[in-house]
Amino acid sequence: ECITQRGNLILVKEDGTILDCLRRSWAGAGVERPLMPKQPYTPPPAQEKFAPLAHPRIGAPAISPTQLSLLLKAGGALWRLLVHQFAGVSPTLAREIAWRVTGQLEGATDEADAHVIIETMSALWRAVDTGEWQPGVWFVDGAVAGFAPYGVHGREQVAPMSLISAAVERYYNAPPAAAQQATAETRANSPEAAHDSYQVLRRTVTDLLDQAERRLQRQLRALAEDEPAEGEAATLRLQAEWLLALQSQITVGQQTLEVDLGDRTLTIPLADDKSAVQQAEQMFNRAAKLERAAQIIPERRAKLEEDLAYLGQLHLDLAQAENQPEIAAIQEELRAMGLLSTAPAAPSSRGGGAKVGGSQPHRYYSAEGFQIVVGRNARQNEQVTFDIAKAEDLWLHARGAPGSHVVIRCGGQAVSDDTLRMAAQLAAYHSKLAGEHAATVIVTPRRFVSRAPGGHPGQVLVRQEETLTVPAILPTELHG
Repeated sequence: ECITQRGNLILVKEDGTILDCLRRSWAGAGVERPLMPKQPYTPPPAQEKFAPLAHPRIGAPAISPTQLSLLLKAGGALWRLLVHQFAGVSPTLAREIAWRVTGQLEGATDEADAHVIIETMSALWRAVDTGEWQPGVWFVDGAVAGFAPYGVHGREQVAPMSLISAAVERYYNAPPAAAQQATAETRANSPEAAHDSYQVLRRTVTDLLDQAERRLQRQLRALAEDEPAEGEAATLRLQAEWLLALQSQITVGQQTLEVDLGDRTLTIPLADDKSAVQQAEQMFNRAAKLERAAQIIPERRAKLEEDLAYLGQLHLDLAQAENQPEIAAIQEELRAMGLLSTAPAAPSSRGGGAKVGGSQPHRYYSAEGFQIVVGRNARQNEQVTFDIAKAEDLWLHARGAPGSHVVIRCGGQAVSDDTLRMAAQLAAYHSKLAGEHAATVIVTPRRFVSRAPGGHPGQVLVRQEETLTVPAILPTELHG
């Protein structure tokens, strides 16, 4: 399921039952589609949009030139209209269509003809049937800015790739544009400065984080295998009760006992080497174990999921760590979690010995004078949210991804859209979404943020949130 930030990979049996998935979601408040092993798979809700073309593999209705002509009268950028009105049309594809129709990536709707738009979309989608793809990446200011499986136009520089997989890898393995530019400037001015003096230590801790993640994933898979199916314990208990009640009707050599329940027939397999009483006792014991498992496994799974989420935060902390104590502190977090299979001493670096406690959150000021505080690791996130921020300050965080806690110290005063956007960009940039062109950031007053019960440092529960969508890059108007 390639669905923006909620993408997933789900393995489904022929009968539609989920075997496993990369991202699990458990039934509960705010969950539209529970996704977990042994549950029936349901597809994502359909978008109420037009299809980009009439095609038997696309269920949505195709649009007519007359309908499209009416939509074009709304005005504005053509690519925005295409994204909002057509299923399967991304901003990248929409801009390519706009360029081919109007000669400009930001071409307006009043410059476009409905028939030409439909013909252009059909031509681009024809590769689905013909396989004539033209994968490539493009650059902005020397940095990889995007990729596509079709030929793109109107870009500063385009590099064809042999496979779309190679294009995707080139894009996602590249650092954010700002980081690429900074790295290029650093190397130009001082080749020695580009060397990460903590490379060995980072690699050591990265390996430990990866090992811990694999360990937790194995434990989650084992839980999924042990988890009883819904109603399994109740069925066993019912079978045992009927087996005791009807034991006098069982004959020697009988293989099954069938009980008419009115709306259905209950079939009970019979054991050759046990009496009805012995088999019923065994079934009662098994049902009790399943009932205990049904209670314990969700609690254990929630804890493992919580630990996995925290490891994701520690990965980000490691990437943002600026000195040896900050990197070594991540290894100590793993040790405190009991996730170190061994206890290696962290490699030392020259000039080390700085106290971790000396590390402080970053502080910036918006143009209107509000202080914006950014935590750079899990411990600082805890400090920013629960020590520095007041109840009426605004709290921000990248949605659905590990990242920094960001606070606008406004004390309940109204803040401008520019300040809010600046803080949202800081939250997106200092997260796993860094470099994305459209990252979703949640914002809420600090009073609606509370510590997750039994959670790790920086893990919180958020209520009454609103969202902003911003590019995950550093804002240009930073004032330290």
